[in-house]
Amino acid sequence: MFKSINWALVYQNPDMEKNLKAYFKNNHLGTGFFDRIFKLAVQRKKLEQWPFANMEIINASGLNVEIDLIKASRKRNAV
Repeated sequence: MFKSINWALVYQNPDMEKNLKAYFKNNHLGTGFFDRIFKLAVQRKKLEQWPFANMEIINASGLNVEIDLIKASRKRNAV
């Protein structure tokens, strides 16, 4: 057996909500999309949803950060 990440414990981080909001500080995916992701994370923290995998949260936050980097790069290159 390989040691794996204890996702239930990850969601119990006292700063989980703050950290998740930081990934969407510049929200390029829309408020409704973020609200669904945030609600899902909170449900996993409360163990109302299964906290085993977080691919949809990681994918959304990663995409949002990438869009932010692309826009920042374009803005710098336009000057």
